[in-house]
Amino acid sequence: MPWKQSQLATLPVLVSSESGLAKALKEVEGGMTVVVDSDEPGDWARKIQELFELTPEERQSRAMHLREKYGEIYTWTKECKRFEQMIHELIQRPCRAVPSSRVLTGWCMFRCFTYS
Repeated sequence: MPWKQSQLATLPVLVSSESGLAKALKEVEGGMTVVVDSDEPGDWARKIQELFELTPEERQSRAMHLREKYGEIYTWTKECKRFEQMIHELIQRPCRAVPSSRVLTGWCMFRCFTYS
């Protein structure tokens, strides 16, 4: 959750296009501006330099905008309902039929049941 923590603190952030977060950010207005679609250190350095060249106010403004837009799409209520639906789907399947992409974490369960 370092990305979420940085967004809560309105700090600038960059994420790899290979991450699950990048997939989620595709749905968010302005989300792809923080995604680096490269494994090359030079490309990452350029993106970091671009952030560095912004004023602190511009960086904070962009981070706040992204946090706001992310929050419009991915609310705790929506995500917990989606998680609950996923659990119901898993319960309906035999154990061997569970796709490997459906990994559940205790932290997510705690957050969903605490904030729903």
